Amino acid sequence: MFLADHKPSPCYNFDNYLQIDLGDRGNFYVKGNIPALYRADFWPPCAIFAGSTCNQPMLETSRILLREFTENDLEGMFALHSNPDVHLFLGNQTISTRDEAAALIAYIQHQYRDFGIGRWACIENTSGKFMGWCGLKFVTEQENNQSHFHDIGYRFLPEFWNQGYAKEAAKPCVEYGFNSLNLSKIIGTCHINNIASQKVLQHCGLIEKEQFYWENLPCRWMEISRNQYIKS
Repeated sequence: MFLADHKPSPCYNFDNYLQIDLGDRGNFYVKGNIPALYRADFWPPCAIFAGSTCNQPMLETSRILLREFTENDLEGMFALHSNPDVHLFLGNQTISTRDEAAALIAYIQHQYRDFGIGRWACIENTSGKFMGWCGLKFVTEQENNQSHFHDIGYRFLPEFWNQGYAKEAAKPCVEYGFNSLNLSKIIGTCHINNIASQKVLQHCGLIEKEQFYWENLPCRWMEISRNQYIKS
């Protein structure tokens, strides 16, 4: 099922929110507009979740706990996606409201439900601080003339840069994709000038195949197949 086809019912209006009844998937409340970057295959337009998804760790490294997003990650998500430094190589498409941050969490939570995978929140083990996110995403939109593939991605707050966190989080996510999800291939992309991100992908075993333009930005298309992973 594609996200664009998922239009649950019934819906109820109250207190300036729209309650969506997802049956055994729970309820959530809709308000605002989702950024254009995320709108293509998401319905409804924006959500602030009342229910919760799994708050148990999906993966854990020596320094990072990776778990599904919940509504409690709103402030961390807002800090991450409103920071211009974080979006330097991402087209500077920052958000400006917490409603937009809630929409991003809703989008990811829909991916958990519809595709069984999505980005995970990264939490620092020692402090419990929200660090950013990392994990696999099932991409349904066209990118580099391809669609319906699994992508490894990561995004961290600047205070956690240059300390090896992205490599530490991303590699077990790739391993999870092959070992637990039995994927045949995992894709990674980054701006051609984002050398740090390129090194993270290389650390995970991905190899550059070509260069392409995404949103008018020059990017590297990198990938690793299941056979390459097994041999590594």
